[in-house]
Amino acid sequence: MEVRVITGQSENTELLTKMYQLRAKIFSKRLGWSVNADHGIERDEFDTFKARYILVTSDKHVVGCARFLDFSQSTMVASHFADLLDSSAPICTRAAVESSRFCIDTEALRFKSGDASGRKATGLLISAMIGWAALHRYKAIVTVTDVGIERLLRRLNVPFERLGRPRRIEQTMAVVGQVDIAAAQAHPIKAAALDARAIGSVSASA
Repeated sequence: MEVRVITGQSENTELLTKMYQLRAKIFSKRLGWSVNADHGIERDEFDTFKARYILVTSDKHVVGCARFLDFSQSTMVASHFADLLDSSAPICTRAAVESSRFCIDTEALRFKSGDASGRKATGLLISAMIGWAALHRYKAIVTVTDVGIERLLRRLNVPFERLGRPRRIEQTMAVVGQVDIAAAQAHPIKAAALDARAIGSVSASA
């Protein structure tokens, strides 16, 4: 498996298309979320040339992805999920980056190589996200996720701080929180500790 970082204006249109197809597969078909997934491709208004994408690839297939948006531009938290935030939520927009559209194709990986591949892809993607944020001098990754992903992060030894109370949105018990980059770098990810049930039941967040 490899990690790739591309932008919304990447010349590698094939990788972008495969990522959008993976998102449609996970968010629309598998999870049944109300997302725009026309012709097997899931995109939204935040997929602009300013977006950054962290991809996990295996044999030319995109098996995991996450999107980063700087808070100097429009973000999902500010535009759609502000009501999830406590009024005193400590988000410093200049020092934080938003993560969204996180997903791992756990079923395809399990079919191909067994449960170990799901663990490896999950750990690889989250490690790459933390590393990218640190490289670009962000102090925190802010995300809207579900409580299942929150449990997954804690199991991986990733420090996740809630910035509001969980609230049900469609089929998801959603919560907004942040990962402190310095703390995350100080605690290695424990991907090997994940079992098949944990990986298989939780594969995506907003």
